Amino acid sequence: MREQRYMLDTNICAFILRGKFQLNERVKAVGMENCLTSNY
Repeated sequence: MREQRYMLDTNICAFILRGKFQLNERVKAVGMENCLTSNY
């Protein structure tokens, strides 16, 4: 079974950079390799 992946939008990326909502810990928990952004 494949690991679940997450598409991060610009708002979520900004919150991560600002340290809001403990998102850094959530990204660490799921693994950075499972967090994606759009190239479009």
